[in-house]
Amino acid sequence: VKEKELHKIISYCKRNKINYLDTATAYKNYNLLSKLNIGKFKIITKLKNLSKIKKNNIEEETMNYIESLLESLKIKQIYGLLLHDVKPLYSKNAEIIIRSLELLKNKKLVKKIGISCYNLKDLNLVKKYKFDIVQFPLNIFDQRLLNKKTFSLLNKKKIEVHARSIFLQGLLLKDFKKLPNYFDKWKNEILKYENFSKKAQKSKFELCVNFIKQQKLIDMMIVGVESQNQIDQIRKQLNKKNFNFNYNIFSQSDDKLLLPYLWKINQKTNNNN
Repeated sequence: VKEKELHKIISYCKRNKINYLDTATAYKNYNLLSKLNIGKFKIITKLKNLSKIKKNNIEEETMNYIESLLESLKIKQIYGLLLHDVKPLYSKNAEIIIRSLELLKNKKLVKKIGISCYNLKDLNLVKKYKFDIVQFPLNIFDQRLLNKKTFSLLNKKKIEVHARSIFLQGLLLKDFKKLPNYFDKWKNEILKYENFSKKAQKSKFELCVNFIKQQKLIDMMIVGVESQNQIDQIRKQLNKKNFNFNYNIFSQSDDKLLLPYLWKINQKTNNNN
């Protein structure tokens, strides 16, 4: 996203009361945020590469990172600080990491702490640690988060749940004919979804957003946008009247489909279908 377009997106958000910005140091153009007037936004950001920091330095480096971020963004508090990678919470450094996060919270530099993860087993970390926020993929194909036990656990702990990957990296918006050969294995499932979209006379985009709107567990929906026009489309769709469909029939369980980091898509596009 070019800086000029980013200014348009931020201005649009302000005008339309979109008050949260989700970001991370790993994202491109992260440094552009410091050039914007985002003081009124609630910022959610993520810590990465904690496994590469020596145990004795974790608390200090985490504190330095947040203080530097607050200064650069000209804000007094981060709304949510999440771990981008939960692996360190299974290591000997887990306790010092949690202590570092809680220290930031106690100092009111951070309002809420939590995790961003891909695997259901990682959600069990909320049993061991007091997290306020969980970010997890949720979309028409990936309905793992709607498991009754998971729902009950997060609800009982009063955890704020943010749905991400609602378009499954754009897969749920694309024409099967234009997908790489990698997805041939799930041809029937994808075509079933495409045919449903045509029969229901609803675009795939409408179906994806409506699916999230139906979920009572979800507090926030995270979307990545490249233009003001994209975020305008999403906002307008959110404001439309709900329609009820049974999306359970599209639920998939194969991680090689649900987890984009496992995709091997350097093959040619499937032009034969």
